[in-house]
Amino acid sequence: GAAIDGGVVVIDDMLGDSGVKATDLSGFYSGFWGDMVLRNVNAEIWGAYASNDGTIVGNITDEGVFTCWWSETPSRSLYAGEAEFRWSPMSADVISLRGRWRWGSDGDWIEGWDFERVTGRQAPRELTDRFDTPSNFRPHP
Repeated sequence: GAAIDGGVVVIDDMLGDSGVKATDLSGFYSGFWGDMVLRNVNAEIWGAYASNDGTIVGNITDEGVFTCWWSETPSRSLYAGEAEFRWSPMSADVISLRGRWRWGSDGDWIEGWDFERVTGRQAPRELTDRFDTPSNFRPHP
């Protein structure tokens, strides 16, 4: 289903059989490759992550997979590609995601871009401030 939040339609569908809803995904995550913040922005999910001013823009598929386009500096057109995240079933209010990424749209998939939801500390300002510059968030070309 969808809900209205401040005039913005927020998709709140269940993500596959994970027990997680799309609106549950907003928040602060940490993993092997560093920290990441996810937010619902209009009808998309945007993310800001630690590596090279990285950002992601994407949507949830009918199967419950977050498919997105990542981009990093110094060139958001050259340092960019597809990524996919799958959500683990919720247990003890912990949301975990398993991700993979690739260069562009046809490179080999690289596994291991995994995160867990962080509840014990605040997201770094360097990540949350990135949302103030929407041009950093590039959708799939």
